[in-house]
Amino acid sequence: MKSEQPPSITMLIIIPLGLSAVFLLDILGPYDPVVGVLYLPLILFSTRVLSGFAVAYVGLAAGVLTCASFVLANNEGFDKITYDQWGAILAAIAVTTTFAVVLSRRRQGSQAR
Repeated sequence: MKSEQPPSITMLIIIPLGLSAVFLLDILGPYDPVVGVLYLPLILFSTRVLSGFAVAYVGLAAGVLTCASFVLANNEGFDKITYDQWGAILAAIAVTTTFAVVLSRRRQGSQAR
């Protein structure tokens, strides 16, 4: 039977720093709005170190940061393509978060046995 060790502080710092880095890259960089998909690896990484509830929180934070960057980065106006990209990124974050929460719960259930 494996003993579950708490995640190291380094692992817990990577997630908020990564979220912040993607947000800053999204609003300050000269990149397409699709850079928001870089939140997806962070959500999946969080399944390794956080509980299912905390993974859902990371996904929610990624969605909020995506909405904030959408508003802050589009000063010149909104067009249909921008709305479509924003919707696709939010959908990808929602689907990835849902799968990550399920994966995290299954992983915790299999370790409890």
